Amino acid sequence: MTYKKKHLVQYHENFERLLNDATFRTELTMFGIDSENTIVKEEDRSTVMPILLRILYGQLNLMRVCLWQTRVMIVWCVYWILL
Repeated sequence: MTYKKKHLVQYHENFERLLNDATFRTELTMFGIDSENTIVKEEDRSTVMPILLRILYGQLNLMRVCLWQTRVMIVWCVYWILL
C-alpha cells in the first residue's frame, strides 16, 4: 500500500494486519473508538477512519462472498446426492 499523506505511514503495519485473516480480529480491537484505548492519534483520526472503513467494508464483503459460495456449493452437493 502506498500513502499520499505522510502521517498515514505510521499506521501502515496496522492496516496490513487488518488485511491478514489471522490477525484481523486482534488488530481491529486496536482501532478503538474511545480516546484511551486506541492507537490512532486524535489529529490523525479524520484521515485514518475513512481508510479503516474501506478496509472493513472490503473484508466484510469478501466474507459475504465466501459464505455465499459455500452455501451454493452445499446446495449443489445436496442436489447431486438426492439424484
